[in-house]
Amino acid sequence: MSIVLRTKNLTSGKISYYLDVHANGKRFYEFLDIQADADDAEARAQAEDMMRKRLTELEEYPENFAQTFKRRSNFVAYFEKHAQEKPKTEKAWRNTLKYLKQFSSQISFAGIDEEWLEKFKAFLLERVSPNTAHTYFSKIKAALRKAVKEGILSLDPAAHVPNIKKNQPERVFLSEDELARLQRTPCKNENVRLAFLFACFTGLNLQSLETLTWKNIKKSSHDYCFIELGQKIPSGIDSLPVTLEAEQVLNQVSKANGIVEALSRSDEPIFLLPSRTEIQNCLNSWAKEASLEKRISFQVSRHTYAIRSLSNEMDLYTLSKFLGHKTIGVTKIYQDMLPAKSAE
Repeated sequence: MSIVLRTKNLTSGKISYYLDVHANGKRFYEFLDIQADADDAEARAQAEDMMRKRLTELEEYPENFAQTFKRRSNFVAYFEKHAQEKPKTEKAWRNTLKYLKQFSSQISFAGIDEEWLEKFKAFLLERVSPNTAHTYFSKIKAALRKAVKEGILSLDPAAHVPNIKKNQPERVFLSEDELARLQRTPCKNENVRLAFLFACFTGLNLQSLETLTWKNIKKSSHDYCFIELGQKIPSGIDSLPVTLEAEQVLNQVSKANGIVEALSRSDEPIFLLPSRTEIQNCLNSWAKEASLEKRISFQVSRHTYAIRSLSNEMDLYTLSKFLGHKTIGVTKIYQDMLPAKSAE
């Protein structure tokens, strides 16, 4: 068992003191919250005094020292190490780390309590939007839960601290009049126009439209048209009905692209779409030509489908399945968006 006093060079040109501890076959670090110039004798003496205190504790209480030391260890260093294990959400963890260092770079596990967490929430809200702050604070809570699982903490200090409330983003949808105006208005790219209208009638997102092929369009023995998705979406279904309006759009696509009967059963994409940037440029100019005040996107077409479906008395459960929602709670938001006349 040993404790060694070490230093870390800071970007400010100063050094930071920390203890490198080997006890009970494990290695720990304790950052002493002492930052000074390299030739600051007083700071050095203070750090050495802290090291001697820890050596005394290690000698007198070897059984409890490891647990006590863990709680004294630097939470930010732990958070940074944990963030490196999250490649899928690396950006959010890295950004959270940036604000954590600004707020309290030397905070230990023992120093984190409900008051500290509430202050950090307020700190985040002064710098980022509520939705972003919600994401960042959730990473803090996740790291603390992991620390409990690893035995660093016996209790989670964030267990009773609610996360920052997210603002519900406005979901823009088209009225029947606005949709009709778009249908009557030419677009500089007919495939973009038809894909958008098809999305308004089916609820498919842009990614699905980009990969949708003629082979995915099927007809039952009763001449009922549906979209075979190829694989189940999160809600568990593998096909979607094609309404008469959507079928009419497919007929327009066939004419616009010169699709022959043989090709209509192939793996060729239905909508020959340009890049995402060009798609949005087309939508912007199309909306302007139709005298719409709303900014349209393929998310708007999806919202339009949801509102139209509920207005036409589709039940919430079915709509949730067709939209691919994992839970019906996400779909319920559309109920509150229904125009007053439709909600009666």
